[in-house]
Amino acid sequence: MRHKTVLIGLGVCLFFLLSNFCFAQFPAQDTGDHGAMDTIYISCTAPDFFEKDSIRVSFDLMVWTDASLPNEYIVGWDRALIMTSSNPGAAAKVIIDERANGPVYKGTAVGVPNDWQARFNSSIPPSGVLPATVIYGAIQDLLPPQNAGPSLFYGRRILAHIIIIVKDTTTIHIDSTSTETASLHWVRNDAVGYEPLWIQSFCPVTPLACLYKPGDANGDGKVDLGDLIFIVNRVYKGGPAPVFECQADLNADKIVTMLDVVVAVNYLFKGGPPPLKSWTCCL
Repeated sequence: MRHKTVLIGLGVCLFFLLSNFCFAQFPAQDTGDHGAMDTIYISCTAPDFFEKDSIRVSFDLMVWTDASLPNEYIVGWDRALIMTSSNPGAAAKVIIDERANGPVYKGTAVGVPNDWQARFNSSIPPSGVLPATVIYGAIQDLLPPQNAGPSLFYGRRILAHIIIIVKDTTTIHIDSTSTETASLHWVRNDAVGYEPLWIQSFCPVTPLACLYKPGDANGDGKVDLGDLIFIVNRVYKGGPAPVFECQADLNADKIVTMLDVVVAVNYLFKGGPPPLKSWTCCL
């Protein structure tokens, strides 16, 4: 509880003391905006990186706004998200990084190249291991004169990349309305604060995109002499690598060597044991 209090206090100080935005209560709908209700949601994407024993996914925290007048432009926001994993064995962990050019904010509306003056990203527990409450947020300009990136206006924008490392198939549930952590949410250019509509998300994380057969080094769907030749060329002649290393790691020791050639020979010509399943792929 103490960690929550400190975290909430830091967020309040950033918005209230530095931005001088003081509001008694944030309405559920921006009463000054007569258009459609601004919306926040998660864009679930396929796994984008496979390591030897894990999958990395980068979901996008998105906003859609119809703000078209300068006084409606968004200059500050934050969001507390509660994240859970359906499979505890996946050891899901969210990556925390506040840098403008770091993996969480680079390429977003508030990071490089737009580069708002302040971003914050923290987690309870600090390790980021799910279940966790994770806070994302940014302030365009702490002190005048303004020298930060552009405000958020009409359109669809990426606010942050939600980067999660998992070690097995799971479903990541991301919600905001159920978190007990206070959020200030959205601040307009005219100092009006409000809370946009939140759409909760269920994002499946699966290695199905890389379910190759162990031993199928050349990726043609079967294990035969062609795979043995492929591995020999890889080990002894510096030939091309398989799409995923697990395809050629026949003994599952996390490295492709002559021992994998031996496994292939024994399996194909001597009735030996089949290649072993290994890593996140080839399961």
